[in-house]
Amino acid sequence: MKTTTITVFLIFIFNLLFAQKENNMWYFGGYAALDFNSGIPTEVTNSAMVTIEGCGSISDSNGNLLFYSNGEAVWDKNHSIMPNGSSLGGHNSATQNALIVPYPNNPGFYFIFTLQQQFSPPTTNYNFSYSLIDMSLNGGNGDVTIKNSVLRSPISEKIAAVKHANGTDIWVTVHGYNNDSLFSYLVTSSGITSSPVISKIGQPVYSVNSLGYMKFSPDGSKIAFACRASNFVELFDFDNLTGIVSNEKYLILPPPTFSGTSDFGAYGLEFSSSGNFLYVTEMRHDSIFQFDVTSNNVSIINNSRQSIGKSSSIDLGGLQMAPNGKIYQAKPGTLLIGVINNPELPGILSNFVDSGFVLTNGNCWYGFPNAIASDLLNVGITNTTVDENYSVFPNPFEDEISIKMHNQGMKTVAITIKNVLGQTVFTQQANDFIMNQIHSINLSFLSKGIYFLEVNMDSTRIVKKIVKE
Repeated sequence: MKTTTITVFLIFIFNLLFAQKENNMWYFGGYAALDFNSGIPTEVTNSAMVTIEGCGSISDSNGNLLFYSNGEAVWDKNHSIMPNGSSLGGHNSATQNALIVPYPNNPGFYFIFTLQQQFSPPTTNYNFSYSLIDMSLNGGNGDVTIKNSVLRSPISEKIAAVKHANGTDIWVTVHGYNNDSLFSYLVTSSGITSSPVISKIGQPVYSVNSLGYMKFSPDGSKIAFACRASNFVELFDFDNLTGIVSNEKYLILPPPTFSGTSDFGAYGLEFSSSGNFLYVTEMRHDSIFQFDVTSNNVSIINNSRQSIGKSSSIDLGGLQMAPNGKIYQAKPGTLLIGVINNPELPGILSNFVDSGFVLTNGNCWYGFPNAIASDLLNVGITNTTVDENYSVFPNPFEDEISIKMHNQGMKTVAITIKNVLGQTVFTQQANDFIMNQIHSINLSFLSKGIYFLEVNMDSTRIVKKIVKE
């Protein structure tokens, strides 16, 4: 059994190594868009969409836009609503109103999963629905062939996706409304399973607690969701082989900063690429919080909570990992986007910049495009990693990786390499590092996969993601 688990995990990681550029075009907010194809986000000014909260966008494997949606309509790459693409089953003010998932082993076909807004009193059935897009239609611009097929109701405003352990199929998980149930649907080459895996665990979600994000860690081992009114986060283990959610951990947050906003609590959240850290925003708190979630002890996790920086905005939106490995923070109704530059580092070393990106066209609202978490496992990988203190190259590498120091004052360097499970696979203490001298490390013994290179230099600790091909 242990051998089977390891084999499946390695298949999962191998398939993720070759993730392409499907998440490189972001369409969000009020006519706002960003292009990540160069590795540095650049603004795009052709969006036709307005959405208050959630959204989804998808590109082809080369990073060329295919379509985008706010849960109510779907726009093609030419920014026209697809012929059958209006009146979808979502709502532009649901936290996570749209999630786009490629149909496994069916090229050119995509599912759009939609969620409805939680009104009080209810004006809908809180449906969880899907529509199917065939990109071969409408002159290659796509058309909706199945529309608003209801999978389950009532469902809250939370939806997340991650790859199955086989690296091909995709789990789509939603949380029920007014109950404690998580429903995990498997999307395979045959379609969407009619009977989800049901995990009854954690706090019931109802009323305004329906608002707030749900996210998987990129390796598929954890899932977390935020509940706005009661201001807490639930963290669980997830088995991406069986779809079972287990091991509840209740994470505590301080009350909202601003008076009269007690039910405007936990809202946005995102894991770092390794899954070691979980970042959280509250709608009416000026801090961005980080939890170290490497422990299985809830007390240790809660005690690790720290503010990594403060926002100038009185209204904080969602968090989303980008293809460049940074986490972006939405600032509703503004031109500003916050950026966590180094999500793998603890505390203020994560380097949150309040106005990390400034839009000139359109504006930001509460969210960015939802993504399949597994696609973010190897984000931020470039051929050469350059820091003011050192360079790492090539990256990805085959057998050998090199480090070149730039700071003459650095003499003693401790090097550690860990795998995605957090296990140390290589350590080395290097004394008297010479400036601009290349230090090469033979890693031919490592299996293909994703690793984390940790360099400790005097009082400086830097972590970089590396890939062995």
